[in-house]
This record gives sequence, C-alpha cells and structure tokens, in this order.
Amino acid sequence: MLKISDKRYASINLSYTLRRFACFEAHHASELYLDVLLVSLTGLHLYTHGLSELLNSLKALGIDIPRDVALTSELLTPHYTLARYPGKELTHINNNARASLYIESCEKIISWVKSFAYP
Repeated sequence: MLKISDKRYASINLSYTLRRFACFEAHHASELYLDVLLVSLTGLHLYTHGLSELLNSLKALGIDIPRDVALTSELLTPHYTLARYPGKELTHINNNARASLYIESCEKIISWVKSFAYP
C-alpha cells in the first residue's frame, strides 16, 4: 500500500491549480487501488492503465461492480492519457470545480475498493 497516496497529491496539485497533474494523480491512485485488489485476489498484474479494463477483470471474477464506480472509471481514464503525454491539451479541465470532480471520482473508486477489501 502507498505511504502517501496519489489522491493526496491530486488534492495538493488542485490547490496549486495544476489541474493537469491533479487529473493524472487522481487516475493513478484509482489505478493502484484497483490493481492491488486484483493482485490480492488473483496474484496477477495486468499491464494496463485502463480503469475500465481493471474493473472488467474484477467483474470476470464474479465481483459486482457498482454502476457509479464503473461510470467514474470511464470519466477518469481519458484524463490520464491526456495528462501523461506532453503536447496534449486539457481544455475541458478549465476550472477547479471540474478538476475537483475527478478527485471525487477517485475517492469513490478508492472507497469502493476499501469497502470490498475490508467489509
């Protein structure tokens, strides 16, 4: 488990209006939580950054994925790619309120993973 979560970094970056990094860190934290859950259940690590792909793998194991978690994963995934690679513009993340939505999405995914892992 991470000592300092990427979610915390996402919140810090948001406070400094570094929205690009906030989106990246929100996705990355979500990815790590989903990946750790999958590894703990199967011993396998998928080489992907796709949150939906990780959730589909969990679903294939018979795990019920809440609709809101699936939707938030779809919201976050495109921002990882755009934030990760230079030269890509994030014009749709034009204010802190919208970037905050991505951090809230991250929190929703992390909360679900924790509730599943520690019922």
